[in-house]
Amino acid sequence: MPSPTSGSPTLFISSSKDPDVNALLGEDRWLFRDITYSFAEAGSHFSTGRFDGYGPMSAGGEPWDDDFSGLTTSDRAAFSQALAAWSTVANINFVRVNESATSALSCGKITC
Repeated sequence: MPSPTSGSPTLFISSSKDPDVNALLGEDRWLFRDITYSFAEAGSHFSTGRFDGYGPMSAGGEPWDDDFSGLTTSDRAAFSQALAAWSTVANINFVRVNESATSALSCGKITC
């Protein structure tokens, strides 16, 4: 199960015979069409991983900076509308979840 410090399961994608298509494919795709997201706020968990996170809390950068704040209510609404627009053309579903230090996944109709 993904968490704030780990990723979602993926599948390897075989190359097609068209080099233009291959440039868009990459090597992996997400296993599920449901993609979860959450909004950072007070008490949110941020990865301190050097290569796959925000680095150590002592680094002083985002999100550890005292001036860091989450999105406003209107920013969250605009963000959610943008995800809904992508969902209609990309055959994916965005599901908002309440994050924790151990979980950032909502499987919706999928068995995880």
